[in-house]
Amino acid sequence: MTDARDTSEVGYSGAVDRRAAVQLGSFAGGPCAVLLSQAAKSATVPWACLHDNMLPAHAAELAAVLVAVASGLIALREWRRSGGGWPDEEGGERGRSRFLAVLSLLLAAVSLLVILAQWIPDAILSPCQQ
Repeated sequence: MTDARDTSEVGYSGAVDRRAAVQLGSFAGGPCAVLLSQAAKSATVPWACLHDNMLPAHAAELAAVLVAVASGLIALREWRRSGGGWPDEEGGERGRSRFLAVLSLLLAAVSLLVILAQWIPDAILSPCQQ
């Protein structure tokens, strides 16, 4: 009879892999920045229109840009740690890390473009115009 807490099986570890957590954070950072910037803008625009001050909405967009860029930089660092290069059919931790890092880099870049595309109309036009 095996104990449910038996850690002698291959591939099982009770400890959290710090590098995997960082990779997951960089993977989710860009899309979360897009969603949070959209939510923050929706929350701040009524106040901004009432007080004729768009600074909170622009600050939310700037914070989202910084989060997306930081996410991309973390992914770039992880990609370099895993040996760089385009992901191939290599298995194991190195192949997974390289694949996830490249995917995170692309996702951060697309997220940054989405954030900037949503910010441009707010910078040119006022969302308070009726």
